[in-house]
Amino acid sequence: MTSRSFVFRLVLVCLAGCLGTLAAQEPIPTAEELTLRPGDKITWTPVSPHRLRFGGSVQAVVLTPFADVSKLLTLDPALVVEQGIATADAGKKVTATVKDGAASSGVAEFFFTCGFPAHNTLMLSKSFKIVASSGQAPRDIQIVNAASGNPRWILKTSGGDRNLSRNATSPNPPATKKKGQK
Repeated sequence: MTSRSFVFRLVLVCLAGCLGTLAAQEPIPTAEELTLRPGDKITWTPVSPHRLRFGGSVQAVVLTPFADVSKLLTLDPALVVEQGIATADAGKKVTATVKDGAASSGVAEFFFTCGFPAHNTLMLSKSFKIVASSGQAPRDIQIVNAASGNPRWILKTSGGDRNLSRNATSPNPPATKKKGQK
């Protein structure tokens, strides 16, 4: 095999991998999937080297301060906080419950990223909005890191996986029902 044909084959393999990753990208979450109410439980279950992070900044993006996140969520286990940045250990499962007074805390939303430095920018999440309880049963929300492709957080839903990356767009957003439609 000549070096030219080797390079050509390498380029084809790389292109196929990139196109496969793009084609497999999950749709983005609906507004309702990103809305939290008191009593809702969120569980992050990352695989190492991924880890949950709140606070600080990533390039020009200022994350929700951990002091504000603490007004909204009760976290278990507690995160390690240094200079306003709160992180879990690599691969550590973290569970949060939305506090009863979260909707009146003065903090309307929050977002997070991965605490693994190489993934900070790639894994900035979309914002979760906090609203008052509407009488519905609390939800159990599951968030994991993607098993393949670009590093990103995945929201597990009954309608399938959703890409939580802040920069993600969806050419085929999940179907939403119009008012009065079954």
